[in-house]
Amino acid sequence: MTGARRAGSRHRERRRSLLRRARSKRVITLANQSDFISFRHHVFEKPRGAKSVELKEVGPRFEMRLFQIKLGTMEQQEAESEWSLRPYMRSGKKAKLSSAAKA
Repeated sequence: MTGARRAGSRHRERRRSLLRRARSKRVITLANQSDFISFRHHVFEKPRGAKSVELKEVGPRFEMRLFQIKLGTMEQQEAESEWSLRPYMRSGKKAKLSSAAKA
């Protein structure tokens, strides 16, 4: 398993521990797509029995991008960083490809 995938799995488990299951008609969706975490809030109804379900989005809605995962708690100032977003990583290969295309 790669480092980014392992970090994503750890983050998913942390989110699960924050949200507890309760018997309600609200559904909170945290979906990961292309390194963005989308947050959606829905209410569901069963208009024709248990086999049919309708979802209505009630808000709020936002997207976030994971910036950094630190080992430890929020109070620890010197906590070790497990993963950090580096958007310009591996740009050397792209520079070689673009210079070869220009030549």
